[in-house]
Amino acid sequence: MSFLYGGFVIVGFILGVALLNLKNKTNSTSPTKQDNEQNSNVSQPIQEEQYQVQKGDTLFSIGLKYNLEIQTLMKINNLSNADQIKVGQILKIPISEQSSSPVSLEDMEKLKEIQKLVNDGNQPWRLNPVEVVKTDSPVSYGFNALDIYNLTSKDDVKGEAHVNIEKVSNNKKLFYDVLLIQPVTTGSKGIWAIKSINKVK
Repeated sequence: MSFLYGGFVIVGFILGVALLNLKNKTNSTSPTKQDNEQNSNVSQPIQEEQYQVQKGDTLFSIGLKYNLEIQTLMKINNLSNADQIKVGQILKIPISEQSSSPVSLEDMEKLKEIQKLVNDGNQPWRLNPVEVVKTDSPVSYGFNALDIYNLTSKDDVKGEAHVNIEKVSNNKKLFYDVLLIQPVTTGSKGIWAIKSINKVK
């Protein structure tokens, strides 16, 4: 009897080890959560449109208009220097179906260049939050001259403003709130730049 009991113990131990090995093997061959996330981040097909550089344009201001990072524009246009663009040049603009957040405002050097242009009398519309929204809003939002733009708040000391947009699309009214900041200098002579665009309803 003790022999049979010992045999069962040994068999049970062997089966346990075999099952543990099988589990470890399955875990090592099955895709992990991280693998699945990486596989799901397959880049979407990218379409392109063209943009002709205008007087006073910088790669940063074009990036703001199309909701793109400077690095993205440089890569797709084979630019090694952000200052290489010139008036009349045709740039490729990647248009992705994926929505993205507005361009960050961390490139202070480019913002300072834009501020200097305005100080020199160029692009005075950048001093008006509403005009900045009309001109620099990403094309993916489809804002146009028929939409209603209202400056709801403006704080020259804090350097922050809000512009509300009322848009009609497919016979439905859509409302957006645009937050702007003065990234270089605050006050009446500071340029405005879009920080975020949020759909209200």
